[in-house]
Amino acid sequence: MMPFKSIRVGPFDLQVKLLSGEDRDKCLGMFSETQMAILMRETYATGQQEGETFLHELLHAIWCVFGCKPKDNEERIISQMSIGLAQVMCAKENEPMLTWLREKLS
Repeated sequence: MMPFKSIRVGPFDLQVKLLSGEDRDKCLGMFSETQMAILMRETYATGQQEGETFLHELLHAIWCVFGCKPKDNEERIISQMSIGLAQVMCAKENEPMLTWLREKLS
């Protein structure tokens, strides 16, 4: 499991929690807007799968926090996502997450 309990996305500290119930068996990870949390399994087949799943859910969180909408055109979506990802990567409090992600994906 991750060596961090939350990450900063925009103005929000998102909790990192374990999936529970049916979700634990049905998906690899999930972003919950109602909980403002990234939910992950306790174990994964590989570190790469865990790291990529976290990155996937982080992008869902950025999509939500930075206000992307399905009707937006590609350029606007990429712009919003790159701004969000830049903010997440540059936030000092996210350094443990970045270190962990580099280790998992290498």
